[in-house]
Amino acid sequence: MSGIVAILNTDVAPCDAAGLRELTQTLAFRGPDGIGIEACGEAGLGAALLRTTDESVVEAQPLSLDDQVWMVADCRIDDRATLIAELCSAGRPARAAAPDVELILHAYLAWGARCVERLLGDFAFVIWDGPNRTLFAARDHFGVKPLFYAQVGGLLIVSNTLSCIRRHPKVPSEVNEAAIGDFLLFGRNGLPAITAFRHIQRLPAAHRLRCSEGVLRVERYWQVPVYEEPFHLQRGEVEERFRELLRTAVSDRLRGRVAAIELSGGVDSTSLAATVFDLRRRNATDVSLTAWTFDSRPLVPGDRESDLARLTALALGIPHVCRSYEGYLLFRDAAGERVLPRSEPQDLGLIAPGLDWSRSISASSRVLLTGQGGDGVFRGQPLTARELLQRGRWFTTAGDAVSYALRRCELPPLGIRTAVKRLARIPQLSVPPFPLWIEPEFARRDCLEDRWHDWWAPRQDAPSTTVRPLATQSLRGSWGPILEGYDAERTGAPLDVRHPLFDLRIIDFLLQVPAIPWFWNKDLPRRAYPGLVPAQLRNRRKAPLAGNPWRTAFERGDCLPAGWQSHPSVHRYVRCERIPEMPESASKVDDLHLWAITYPVSLSLWLQSLTGEHTDERRTDE
Repeated sequence: MSGIVAILNTDVAPCDAAGLRELTQTLAFRGPDGIGIEACGEAGLGAALLRTTDESVVEAQPLSLDDQVWMVADCRIDDRATLIAELCSAGRPARAAAPDVELILHAYLAWGARCVERLLGDFAFVIWDGPNRTLFAARDHFGVKPLFYAQVGGLLIVSNTLSCIRRHPKVPSEVNEAAIGDFLLFGRNGLPAITAFRHIQRLPAAHRLRCSEGVLRVERYWQVPVYEEPFHLQRGEVEERFRELLRTAVSDRLRGRVAAIELSGGVDSTSLAATVFDLRRRNATDVSLTAWTFDSRPLVPGDRESDLARLTALALGIPHVCRSYEGYLLFRDAAGERVLPRSEPQDLGLIAPGLDWSRSISASSRVLLTGQGGDGVFRGQPLTARELLQRGRWFTTAGDAVSYALRRCELPPLGIRTAVKRLARIPQLSVPPFPLWIEPEFARRDCLEDRWHDWWAPRQDAPSTTVRPLATQSLRGSWGPILEGYDAERTGAPLDVRHPLFDLRIIDFLLQVPAIPWFWNKDLPRRAYPGLVPAQLRNRRKAPLAGNPWRTAFERGDCLPAGWQSHPSVHRYVRCERIPEMPESASKVDDLHLWAITYPVSLSLWLQSLTGEHTDERRTDE
C-alpha cells in the first residue's frame, strides 16, 4: 500500500520540489521503506514505498526507463508471465524479475492509454509523459486501490491519499453536501466520483484520467461483462476449473514470504484458506500464513464465527489469532480514549476494534487476504429455476434439485415463495421510513428522500437473459466504499489487503456458470475442497449477524459522546434534538435506525476535526 502523489502545473510553472517533498513526507505512514521524489519541469511525482512482493525488493520510485517518462504506483500485477510475453511481442523486452511498477511503465510505453486494458491486478498509478506533456492515471477494475484528484486553477494534484491532497495550500476545504447526505443516510458515500470535499474528486473504479494542455478527461475503460450463453461443462469440469482459477488467483497474491488471512466462519474465506493449504502441499508456495478472526460475542452473544474459524484453522494447520470486542465502548478505543475521525466521514461508533486489529496484523505481516467479493460472485439466482423450466430443461433442473437435496438434506431454493408473492402482488421489499433526524431543508435541497427511495428500490442492471443477472448486478454495484475501508488511510496500518475473489479470471468464468445448481447456497465453493474443510462449515447455511452490536452497547449503558452537538455546522444537516444521548428504549427502536444513530454523531466529530475543534468532555461536564 505504497503512497503516491503527482503534481502538474498546467500553466507550465516549474514544480515546487520543496512543496512536493513535504506532501510526500505525509505519505510516510503508508510506506516505511523509503521516500523519493522527482521534479520534471512543470510536473513532479513522489512516493513512499511499501515492499510486499519478492520483486519489489529492488523497486525504486519514482521510476523512469528513459528519464523522460516517469511514474509512481501502488500496484500488484497478476498473470505477469502473460503480460511479459505480450510486452516482448510489442518490442518491450521486460525482465522476468522486474517489479510490477516497471511492467506497467513498459505497458504504457508499448500501448499508451490502452495499457490498462491489458493489466490484471490491483493498481493506482500516475504517469508523467514528458515528451507529450501529458499526465495519465488509472485505477483498477473494482477500486481496490483508491485514487483522488483535484484541479484548482492551474494546479492538478493526484494521490491515493485524500489527506495528502488536502494539505496542498491551493486546495479548498469546502465540504460536498452530496457526500454528507449519503453518509447520513447509509453510513458511507455511495457516489463513486465524489469525496466529502467539493474540490477533490474520486477517480471511480475502472476509470482512467488524462490531462494534456490543461484539458482533463476521465473515462471508463472496463465494465463487468454480460454473458447470455452459459458454459456447457460437466460437473467435474466446473469444479476443477474453479479450483484451478482459485489457486491461480491466490498464488498471484502470495508473492512473498509472510501473509495473513481474515478468517470467519463463512465459506468465502474458508475456501481461500483451503486453497493456500492446497498450494503448500503442491509445493506451489512456501508462504507462512496466519489466520486472524474477530470474536464478536461481547457485543453479539450468539455469534459463532470465531469458533467455526478456529475449527478451520485447526483442520488446515494454520496458526490462529482471535481478537475480541471485549473492553471497547462506543466511540472509544481499548484505552478509553476518543476515536479520532478519518479523512472522510465514517461511522466511528464501533470502529476502534477494527483499527487495532489491522495494526496488530501489520506488526507481523504486510499482506492480508480477505473473502470480500464472495457475496457478489457467488450470488444465487433462485428464479433461474423458473427460467430453465420455461426453456424446457425440466429433467436437468429436476436432477440438479434432487442431487442438491440428497447431498444437503434440504430442499433447494427454487424461488417458489418469491413467485407466490409476485402472483399475490405482495411487496418483496418495503422502503424503510426516511430518517426523521435529518434537517428538512438540507433533505429538500439535496433531494435526499429521492436518493433514499432509489437506494432501497429493486434494481435490475443486467438483462433478464443474462446467465447470472443478480451476480452481474451485484458486481456492477459500488464496492469502492467497502474495499476502501481496508485502506491504510482508514486504518493507519501499512497493510496491503488483497481480495482473491475479485480476480477478473474467476469473475469471468463464474459469470458464465449457470446459477443452478452451482450457486444454490454457494454450493460450488462448498464443494471445492470437501476433504479439507470441516463438515460443520461445509454444510452450514449462510446466516445474518446473530445480533445487533449497537443494541447491546446501548443496553449495557454506552452513551453518545458528551457535547457532540456543539459544532455549529452539524445543525445544517441534523436535527440534534431528535437523537437521544442514550436510547433508553433500545429494545423498542427499529434495528435499522438504531444501527444508524451513530452516523450524525460521527459527522459532527468529523466536522470538528476539520477546524481542530475537538470537544473536551471534562470541560463540557463542568
